[in-house]
Amino acid sequence: MPEIIINGNSYNFEEGDTILDIAKRNNIQIPVMCYLEHITPTGACRLCLVEVEGYPKPMAACVTYAVDGMKVYTDTEEVKKQRNRMMEFILIKHPLDCPVCDKAGECMLQDTAYSFGIKEESVKSQKPNKPVFDWNMIIHDANLCVLCERCVKICHEITGNSALKIEDRGFNNLIVPKGDTLNCDFCGLCVDYCPV
Repeated sequence: MPEIIINGNSYNFEEGDTILDIAKRNNIQIPVMCYLEHITPTGACRLCLVEVEGYPKPMAACVTYAVDGMKVYTDTEEVKKQRNRMMEFILIKHPLDCPVCDKAGECMLQDTAYSFGIKEESVKSQKPNKPVFDWNMIIHDANLCVLCERCVKICHEITGNSALKIEDRGFNNLIVPKGDTLNCDFCGLCVDYCPV
C-alpha cells in the first residue's frame, strides 16, 4: 500500500486521496474554508496550504493528490506565513467587524481569523459596494461573501438544482442565480454551509 509522510510520520492512503483527506483521517489539523467533505474540492480559499518536498511553492492540500513517498509539512513557519497571507487576502473584500457582527460566535470566517490571531486588518482597503440580493426566502449580501463557492457546489452537486453560479472575475465576482431569479427548492443548504 502506498505511503505518504506528513510531518515525519508515515500514513497509508488509497489512490485518489488528497493530502487533506489523509490529514483529516489522521487528526492532523489543516485549516479550510471552502472545503466540504461531500463535494469536489475547489481550492478557492487556499487556507489549506502545505509544503511538499520538491515543489517550490506551497500546495493546496485539498486539491493535491497524494503520491507514494511524498513528504509533506503542515506546520512550518513558511506555511503559517502563507496561510496568514491567504486569510488577509480573503479579508480584503470582507468587513472585519467581528466584534459587532450579527453572526458573532457562529461564523467560520470569524473563528478562523481569530485562530490565525487576526483581529484587525493588516491591509487597509476600500471594501466593495456590492448589491444585496433578495431571492424570496434568501437574502444574499454580496459584500459579506468570501467567494468560497460552497453554495454553488452544494446547489449543483448535492441538491442537483444548479441554481447558482459565479459571475464575472477577480474583484468583481458575484454569486448570482443562473436565471433572472433564483429558481430552486429553497432547501436552505446554501445558507447552512455558508462560512459567513
